[in-house]
Amino acid sequence: MVNINIVLKISHSFTFSGIGPRTQMQDAGLFRKIPRQNKSWSIVCDGIGGQPGGAEAANICVSEYDKFLSTSLARKMVANTIDFLKLGMLPVLDAFYNHVQHNETHEHMGCTFALAYLENDQAYFCWCGDSRIFLFRKGKIKFKSLPHNPSFDNYREGQISLKQAEAKKTNIITRSISVDTAFPILECKQMKIESGDRILVCTDGVWNKLTQKDLLSLASSANLNITVKLIEKKLEGIADDNYWGWVGEVK
Repeated sequence: MVNINIVLKISHSFTFSGIGPRTQMQDAGLFRKIPRQNKSWSIVCDGIGGQPGGAEAANICVSEYDKFLSTSLARKMVANTIDFLKLGMLPVLDAFYNHVQHNETHEHMGCTFALAYLENDQAYFCWCGDSRIFLFRKGKIKFKSLPHNPSFDNYREGQISLKQAEAKKTNIITRSISVDTAFPILECKQMKIESGDRILVCTDGVWNKLTQKDLLSLASSANLNITVKLIEKKLEGIADDNYWGWVGEVK
């Protein structure tokens, strides 16, 4: 039997971001597509507030992880894709340590992390902290990552329902990419994608403000471009934090 890779690509891609009422932008992200290798990825990071260096942490994490995915020889040596993606935290932490050596006031800097990595007909979602990933299929939410915060940790432990966890708003996170912690524990999920699927990768400044109706509009809208613009307009008016989001459609 011959294995045939089904090639699916991001046909439409939209990025939106804003500083909100803050004085500094501490969210960062990017989308990259490498057509010749049938790969694409979106990375989003949110600098940890309350500590100096949040913006630097988010930008370093995005830049170094993107560089890892773009140039790493490890992909040829690590057969398991999720293991490969977790390995990408090594150059990120190394860059953090190098930065702190020259910027001592940033010794506690850190950020969240969310990644959607697409290869052929497979999607790999990895996250740490409260930046999230949503997969939409046929007008519904097929998958959504669960933040690492006290509310969702209580849900994981069976203490409260998912609905209760979603209702509890908090800016406290229980995992992060940081020089203060050991090797980051990424939570990862592999899923087969289909033509017509849509993906949202975003910081908490986005998903905290989106209603179920907003999310379903991203899932089912006939004109994704207009829907994303409407959501961006909404965020401009109600944001209480930085926000960064990326939406892509698979064909």
